[in-house]
Amino acid sequence: MNRNLKLTPIPFVDRIKIKMPVNEGTYSIYDVSGKIIRMENFYNQNEIEISGLGNIPSGIYFVKIISEDQSYSTKLVKK
Repeated sequence: MNRNLKLTPIPFVDRIKIKMPVNEGTYSIYDVSGKIIRMENFYNQNEIEISGLGNIPSGIYFVKIISEDQSYSTKLVKK
């Protein structure tokens, strides 16, 4: 797990909050096969809440944060 990203709650049901060391970039959530579930840009915030994930199946997912000069990734668990 990447210590630069703080995710709550783990496991998640419908939404997840991510605190990041960057305040601008792109986040993506993808499944174990590499299929992108959600991808969005964020600006001027180092904490985002991603909702509307209740319809994806339970299992293991990954989140990746890409900023101008850094990238971070970690595992997610969907209940």
